Amino acid sequence: MRVMLISDRFPQNPRDILSFSGVWAFYLPRELQRCGVEIVRSPLLRPNKIGPAEIIEHYRSLPLDGVNHVLALGLRYFSTLPPEAGITLRSRLGDGCLAQLHDGSLLDGTPADCTFTVRDDGHYHPLGSPNDRHERHQRFAHHLGWAADPELCRPMQDERTLTILVDHPTFVANSADLTLHVLLNVRELVRSGKWRSRFTDVRIRQFVDSDIIDIDPENFSVRPYNRQGVPYPRACEEYSRAHIFLPTHRESVGLSVIEAATAGALVVSPTGYIPKDRISTVRHIEYENAIPWDAVLKSIDVNASREMAIRNSWPAIAEKVIAYFLGFDRKAHGWPKGSGVHDDGLDRPVSEFHL
Repeated sequence: MRVMLISDRFPQNPRDILSFSGVWAFYLPRELQRCGVEIVRSPLLRPNKIGPAEIIEHYRSLPLDGVNHVLALGLRYFSTLPPEAGITLRSRLGDGCLAQLHDGSLLDGTPADCTFTVRDDGHYHPLGSPNDRHERHQRFAHHLGWAADPELCRPMQDERTLTILVDHPTFVANSADLTLHVLLNVRELVRSGKWRSRFTDVRIRQFVDSDIIDIDPENFSVRPYNRQGVPYPRACEEYSRAHIFLPTHRESVGLSVIEAATAGALVVSPTGYIPKDRISTVRHIEYENAIPWDAVLKSIDVNASREMAIRNSWPAIAEKVIAYFLGFDRKAHGWPKGSGVHDDGLDRPVSEFHL
């Protein structure tokens, strides 16, 4: 099997990972190649930098050289391009699959045959839901999940010092932020002394812009977070020292949850803040108001947390991708009526795209 992967960059090692797509562009090719898949790498074109005609021509003339399937690692990539670009590439693949990556499902409306999803949105589309949303979800989306690097995220906790890692504040205005609430709860734990039954000291760490800092529970403030991250290996080192990981805002996919849990941390999160399919794969405690510290302290078990979380693996994700491509049926993925896309897949202009 020969698969073309489209990405804005392909990191050569974890130190070069700078984004969500970068994680996928490093780990997925590596695991696919270990399974015997031949990888062809192709650059990701950004519509805000390249004109529509140039993008369409790029995919009209892009050498495929025996490529069986194409997967774009940029989030919902083909949804951002002129429709003709994806249609052109799709028609040139013959019986192959044109796929993209997204945090949640896209029911239709893009030239992609399949949207591989990090988050499982199946519960949003039950049988009998309006507008055939269940059928469309089953048809156009395939859940892959997420994973962490077990070599980078590995237990390095100090048995004497209880280490609590607090996630960064939210970076969007439409999402509630509980950073202050979480830190106040942590201060209550420190003052209570309950941790002394298992530990001799407490250390509190938090992600902030471009850094990870110590927090003084008696003198702290909430700083704005502007998405200036830290290098991926350094973040993984921090996960690896934590006994407890405390999310502060709603996560669309909960990536840091998997990484922290793989390193052995117990995830303690407000109810509903982490997607169901993600939180169910790690050892965790959810709470409504105050953090139940007695239950949390009793539940800390680094080895048990790692053993459960490590089932989320990159080899398993690669196997899901391969299995989907092997079973792909072009006829089963004909375009829905009214989409504006021709069933014969020919490269013709499309004036309006049905969403």
